[in-house]
Amino acid sequence: MTVLIGITGEQKPASALVDVLEVIKALDIDVFFGDYARAVVRAGGLPVWIPVDTPLEIVERLDGLLFSGGDDVAPSAYGQAPHPEIGTPSEQRDAYERALFDRALELELPTLGICRGPQLMNVHLGGTLHQHIPKHTGHGPVDATLHRVAF
Repeated sequence: MTVLIGITGEQKPASALVDVLEVIKALDIDVFFGDYARAVVRAGGLPVWIPVDTPLEIVERLDGLLFSGGDDVAPSAYGQAPHPEIGTPSEQRDAYERALFDRALELELPTLGICRGPQLMNVHLGGTLHQHIPKHTGHGPVDATLHRVAF
């Protein structure tokens, strides 16, 4: 039987996209990266998109869970004030993914985090993060808007 792999995404107002029709700007959209789904398919699984308002019972139907990349985890989750150079976190996404992660842990569900994903898991389990990497490395800004992984 083909395994079902849940993939998280994020919810944004349609107005955040470029060239959106005026009539849909007030609507929410769910954003998912297709490369994650294609990788799941190549590995023999079936991807299942998980919007942030999906009931948590979805976890019980899955064979694995992938926490995807995206915006920063809210610094308040690890007791810090936001650095002026980080983006605006989605507290809704953070809260939902923490709840998903709790359920996955209870069920001992295989879980993978990519980019933002392991950061969220680390923080949820009591860890902290360096918010602004150049400050800690001594290097200038890093072009980390997109990075590919080959397997």
